[in-house]
Amino acid sequence: MAKPKEGKKPTNCKQCNKKLSKKKWYYRNGNYFCSKKCWKAFDAKQKQEAKKEE
Repeated sequence: MAKPKEGKKPTNCKQCNKKLSKKKWYYRNGNYFCSKKCWKAFDAKQKQEAKKEE
């Protein structure tokens, strides 16, 4: 798994745009998410878009 880059962490979730909690946030594939559910939804959406492009 990739480590977060140095610098400031975004304040909102990439999928749902909710505020990121100090206690719980997910960093996956270069993006920050508020929950595992949002990460899975974003991942599924990315895979679907990649399939459309082929």
